Amino acid sequence: MVSTTTQPIAGQYWLWREQKIYFVKAGYNPQLPPLLLVHGFGASTDHWRKNISELSQDFEVYAIDYFLTYFQGWLELVIKRFN
Repeated sequence: MVSTTTQPIAGQYWLWREQKIYFVKAGYNPQLPPLLLVHGFGASTDHWRKNISELSQDFEVYAIDYFLTYFQGWLELVIKRFN
């Protein structure tokens, strides 16, 4: 069952190339497979608020807000983390 909460999940900021990138992490278990949630243009991590809690039971979930030009750098860091 997918959570129906409309409350945003607390996140944090990561400083990358002098830019503050907001992200949410849930499912703090390195034994779980990672899941990266990427919102569409004009959206934010808040769009995943009804899904993150449920998904975090089976995945280590990351949802990011990104600037289009910075996304590639984020993706490379996530790939390095889980390889």
